[in-house]
Amino acid sequence: MSVDGRQVRDWIALMHAAPESPEHQRLFPVYDEVCVLVEERPDEAWEFILAVLASDDSTPILETLSAGPLEDLLVQHGTRVIERVEAQARRDPRFAGLLGGVWRNTMPEEVWQRVLQVRDRHGWDEV
Repeated sequence: MSVDGRQVRDWIALMHAAPESPEHQRLFPVYDEVCVLVEERPDEAWEFILAVLASDDSTPILETLSAGPLEDLLVQHGTRVIERVEAQARRDPRFAGLLGGVWRNTMPEEVWQRVLQVRDRHGWDEV
């Protein structure tokens, strides 16, 4: 399975674009593409999240990636992906930090408790 480089580039550019700008409007379809990816192809969504983090770990990207695709992936497919989330957080401090921006939302309690064990909240909400 390979990551769609265009989706990664366009999603990053969208998150950096000024709202309602021509660039934002041009790139907005990638938002819907990523939502479908998370809903229907969780393994590809996982690879997408890792590729975005590897490409850009600026504050705007971390905020939108954690509270967007990563949180949605954990809500919709948490029991399927939690083991790889835990493993990634243990080996990559940047990923553990990304998890710090995830909210429980409607995540199953067991998944949420496991997220709490590996996330790093340093830098989020003045923690």
